Amino acid sequence: MRVPKTARHNYWVRCKMAGGGVLFVCLLAAMCSVSYGKARVAIIGAGIGGTSCAHRLKMLRGDEVELVVYEKGKVGGRLTSVEVGGQKFEAGGAIIHPRNEYMKNFTQELGLSRFTEDGGHLGVFTGERFHFLSTNTPYFDIPMLLARYGLSLFKINRLVSDLLARFRNIYDIQREGEAFRSVSAMLDKMSGDGLFTTMTQSNAAKYLSEEIGLSGHVLDQLVSGAMRMNYNQDLAGLHAFVASVSLAGVEDGLWAVKSGNSKVCDGLLKLSKAKLVHQAVESVERLDKDGALKYRLTTTNGQSSMFDAVVLSAPLEFAKIAFKSFPSPPPTPPASNYQKTHVTFVKGRPSRQAFALNPFTSGGVFPDAVLTSNNNSIPFTSFGSLQPIGYGKVRGAPVWKIFSRQKISTKLLNELFLEREEVVRTDFMAYPRYSPPEKFQSFVLDDRVFYTNAIERAASAMEMSFISGVNAALLVQQALQEDS
Repeated sequence: MRVPKTARHNYWVRCKMAGGGVLFVCLLAAMCSVSYGKARVAIIGAGIGGTSCAHRLKMLRGDEVELVVYEKGKVGGRLTSVEVGGQKFEAGGAIIHPRNEYMKNFTQELGLSRFTEDGGHLGVFTGERFHFLSTNTPYFDIPMLLARYGLSLFKINRLVSDLLARFRNIYDIQREGEAFRSVSAMLDKMSGDGLFTTMTQSNAAKYLSEEIGLSGHVLDQLVSGAMRMNYNQDLAGLHAFVASVSLAGVEDGLWAVKSGNSKVCDGLLKLSKAKLVHQAVESVERLDKDGALKYRLTTTNGQSSMFDAVVLSAPLEFAKIAFKSFPSPPPTPPASNYQKTHVTFVKGRPSRQAFALNPFTSGGVFPDAVLTSNNNSIPFTSFGSLQPIGYGKVRGAPVWKIFSRQKISTKLLNELFLEREEVVRTDFMAYPRYSPPEKFQSFVLDDRVFYTNAIERAASAMEMSFISGVNAALLVQQALQEDS
């Protein structure tokens, strides 16, 4: 049996170091090895999960793999943008944590520029007034935050620091080639002691109160505001792990790709040398013939192709794929498992009166980011100003991004804005609707069919999707080696 190219290279180096007497034997062994043959792998979905899987498979197998990526929409998946006032703005995943190694390293490898976001003025809105307004001056803001939220701020910092320290273990684990068949197994290995899995089974509000010691008004205002901004959901319905990930998403140093976050997907796809097919997949059929396992993919326009392995990198809830002749075909979960998010982009000037701001509050400056407290009478979950992709200045009036669970009516926009030049609306099933204790779909749908989006029920984030894509590639490699 022929070992992978990287292993053959290391074998050749060790033989040379062993000296001339052994060199002939090593050469003979290499010549007598048997090749795997070129494997054909289909990847359904060209978001972060699918493109990172394609790239890692190319790294693992080199010329011994033929990759075909099926994408019915745009490359990038939920990393998408909209145009407002002649400039483009991120509509999907918008921010990246400075300790997200995969996104950071591949942004650099692809020659893409990064932009670190300025936190700007922050406000916490309760529906009637702002309970906190920053000045964007640390000299004043830090004492104000401590006065209002006390030691809970240090407890949040300790929680996030511990989360990130444990989280980074996954990079060493994946460099060593370890693959996981279940989300729980991955989380257990990542945390080292099973803590992350335990957190997915625990109610966030209860965990943060009883285990971390956060006070009620901190949970109601700061923590709930972060959850509503990042996941468009209330703290009471989330599990503790995704809530902690969300808190990491409001730290300093957050950044984005200057030319658009979806450019990472474009670059990974190019490096993988995969063939991109702009078609939807209708079915995946398992075929066992003469001891050889194959999968036949058929697209909605009737084209079929045979593959040795398949990776699904799109939510089962919306994939609309029939799995034929599978011993245990995966069920189709209901679409209600995902949180529908309405995103309204407004180019205009907000009304201070609508937010109970007098002309002198915060120096007359409207907050750049408005978090909302745990109050469902507020018709939106977050409200913030944007910088355009490319991160030049917004031309003319500022552009605001409003997250909500229902469509923002024209009447409400009239109340929220003194004037507006343009309104662009979009909505999408942005994240899973979390509900502890969380249940996870397996990463393995069949012997050689793997599923990246299982990880989303732990936490939906760009880096989590990247990690799951790498895991799927390692599972494919493992399966192909075992059957060769």
